[in-house]
Amino acid sequence: MPLDQFLKLAVSQVALALEVSNTKVMRYRPEEADLLLLAGVGWREGVVGQMVFSIDLRSAPGRACQTAEAVVVDDIRESDEFAREHAPGAIS
Repeated sequence: MPLDQFLKLAVSQVALALEVSNTKVMRYRPEEADLLLLAGVGWREGVVGQMVFSIDLRSAPGRACQTAEAVVVDDIRESDEFAREHAPGAIS
């Protein structure tokens, strides 16, 4: 199974298991010093494979990457600018 298909299946299964609407897998890109949203469910068209996140502590994904601790967002609509703009039904 190709990696992209595996990741799509993995994020779908995680979303089902955790009963959440949005999941993502990101890849750290050292040459850009950012995180690329590599696979995900629950995001608007065009986000997966295109969106990048800061690696700094102000970013939830950056904080998770740097601290190696889980970051849970209770209400994605109140999370960060990315979530407000890219989650279906989010507050604009």
